[in-house]
Amino acid sequence: MIKKISLCIFCAGLFMSTSAERYAIVVSDTTNSMIGWSEVVDSLAARHSGQVFVWQDSLQEVKAALAAYSPDYIAFVGRSWYEIQTPFVEDIWVMTRELDADPYGDAIWGLVTGRDPPDAMRIVQNQTLQLRTVLGGTNCTWDSWFYQGISTFEAQYNRIRFKIPDTSLIIDTVCPPRCPDDRCTLLVNYINDGINDTILGYSLQGPVDYFITSGHGNVDVWQLHYPTPDLEGYFRSEAGQVYGDPRIGVNRYINSTNPKVYNAMGNCLVGNPSNPNYMPYGWLGSGGAIAMTGYMPTTVYGYMLWGLASLLQMAQDRYTYAEAFYINNQELLFDEINNTPGTDPTGLDYDRDACCYYGDPAADIRMFAWRDPWWDQGLDVAPGPGIDTITFWVEANYDSVDPGFSGTSGRRHPFAFLPGRYDSAVVIDSNCYGTVITDNFVLMYCWNQGDQRLTAGETRYVTFIGYPSTGIEEFPRSSIEYALDVRISPSVSSRSMSVEFELVRPGFVEVALFDALGRRVGELAGEHFGAGAHEIIWNPRSGGFAAGVYFIRFRVGRSEHTLKAVLTK
Repeated sequence: MIKKISLCIFCAGLFMSTSAERYAIVVSDTTNSMIGWSEVVDSLAARHSGQVFVWQDSLQEVKAALAAYSPDYIAFVGRSWYEIQTPFVEDIWVMTRELDADPYGDAIWGLVTGRDPPDAMRIVQNQTLQLRTVLGGTNCTWDSWFYQGISTFEAQYNRIRFKIPDTSLIIDTVCPPRCPDDRCTLLVNYINDGINDTILGYSLQGPVDYFITSGHGNVDVWQLHYPTPDLEGYFRSEAGQVYGDPRIGVNRYINSTNPKVYNAMGNCLVGNPSNPNYMPYGWLGSGGAIAMTGYMPTTVYGYMLWGLASLLQMAQDRYTYAEAFYINNQELLFDEINNTPGTDPTGLDYDRDACCYYGDPAADIRMFAWRDPWWDQGLDVAPGPGIDTITFWVEANYDSVDPGFSGTSGRRHPFAFLPGRYDSAVVIDSNCYGTVITDNFVLMYCWNQGDQRLTAGETRYVTFIGYPSTGIEEFPRSSIEYALDVRISPSVSSRSMSVEFELVRPGFVEVALFDALGRRVGELAGEHFGAGAHEIIWNPRSGGFAAGVYFIRFRVGRSEHTLKAVLTK
């Protein structure tokens, strides 16, 4: 039996209630006023009933408005390299974690761009895609989860794997006639023309929906062979055109019209957006990609994009591609905060803001499901007056299931989006190590490296009480029955802070202190107060509190409010 530990209970603060998903479009005033780009913005707004947020000089100008809107999705529309540089994407990462008080991401985001407006508009117009056919420019260790596909190897000549449609059969062979020393032309043909092959009587047919690469890369090039070029050529990008450059012979241009996803999961710099000749604009242009993920700096650890591939495929059609990208980043943040066994803290820190997602964050791009996922999972919700009782459970579909971090390209912790926004939650039962509950998701910490793996049919669960958000107001899910105002000053300090509040009538006041993990680390008050104004002083240094983020939860009667405090050195 797993020892029960209440690891993380987050009181998320003020949120908009969401009867429907909220979609935000963030764009500069200059881009929004330009012919072509303004049509991209208008099309996104019309398709998703979205609200447009316009900035002049900095993304930070719209942060407060976005926080009030509480979006589920944010599309950042930008005029390619004129606006989209690596620091711009890094700012997106930071800002989308700062829309509420917890340290996790607050919206699924994507960058809608291209070398010109038609490339961006093609992203908007292609909203659905089932990933049936994988093409691997690297050894695709997850090809058995795809309906069909072909994988080649960057470090071994002539080796090719065929994933036979609708079966678990893999044919792995070394065959120079099928896979020449230089795979450049072979891969270009597959991307342009689709797969139409027969192997041992089995037929593989269909356009390439998902292309993955690894090995050495740069901002405008992918080197096919690893670690040195040797007998193979390159893929290159120039002015929105991606093409193959064989070791011998003329260039082979990629002009693919079928929508696809490109995951440069193990390539340095291929996701860098800072120049018109760089790879994102080639793949979003002639490459036909409607979604792309890549590293902006050099690839070091690989948690974000190798883990993205595993999370997406082994869950089958549970998540969209953008959701899986978002989820994997939340998993990274969790592992970094909790020092999950097997992870590298330096690598997690490096990977946190290193990748970019190109595409519409709300597009329905997901795996074509043909087999059971690694585990089944569900949310059982029992609504109540002002509270919901929710059980999040997982059940292994196979023997030897590891529902937790099992390596940079391995599994991740069970994760589910909540059915609505919640202001706070309290765990009441669990057979897990712990749980993270934010306003919009739950993450279950139930397996560590070294633990016995789950057998088929074995389950893990957490049951918690969630308090649904009631909208923007001074006190969520409460009236002015007791408290008129609660505030902390200063909210950032190296010395003392004061919690000031005013009561309409006498009541029992509890003021509790939580650290950045949501763990209760102290109590500032637990007593009756009379009507009127009051002040409670917190002297963090006297209690030995380290610098960092803390949350102060104020409760009186049915009123509750959570305040964020930053203790500096």
